[in-house]
Amino acid sequence: MSARIIDNDNGVMTRLYHQADRVVVEKLQDIKAIVEANKEQANAVTSMSKMGDGMHHVGRIPVVVLERWMREDGINYLAKENSHLLMRKLHERDNKVFKVDPRNFV
Repeated sequence: MSARIIDNDNGVMTRLYHQADRVVVEKLQDIKAIVEANKEQANAVTSMSKMGDGMHHVGRIPVVVLERWMREDGINYLAKENSHLLMRKLHERDNKVFKVDPRNFV
């Protein structure tokens, strides 16, 4: 199985390869730096932390993780009407590493 890189943009590498009688598209991303940045930012959050427009920076989610969630859950988390579902997903125990603000916003 030889893979061919078809895209390498913003830290997300897309590879294409053949497996049996299928063509497989695989996306890879090193998420360690994002998780570490989230931890640092979460440790610096205060009760008054807000962005300039009064909004809160709640999370930073790697592209490959968000795409996997959308594929597995069948939900477009990028759609505005689903923002509450994305917040619920961020509050799940396994996903808290993607939050930059430990406070709960729903």
